[in-house]
Amino acid sequence: MNLRMDWSWEADGIAGAEFATVDDAVTTLARHLDRAAAHFGTERQTRVAQACLAPMSAYMCTDGVRALTQGREWTHECGGLRVTLTPVEDPKT
Repeated sequence: MNLRMDWSWEADGIAGAEFATVDDAVTTLARHLDRAAAHFGTERQTRVAQACLAPMSAYMCTDGVRALTQGREWTHECGGLRVTLTPVEDPKT
């Protein structure tokens, strides 16, 4: 399943990339939040990022995957972290 993930976090602005799987997107999001918190985050933003990463990852892997398999976009927000997953057609098909 190819997808595009766009994410924003109040400390770091907006980013986006395409991924082969939701698991790849979750891994990238975790790395990105760690780097952003280390470079830009206040103590409060770091706490919010840590508190939101696990639930956001779980929602991405359940509700997000469900929406993508139905061909729908999915968005979820948690404490300033906003993630949107959009299905992308596989160029091989």
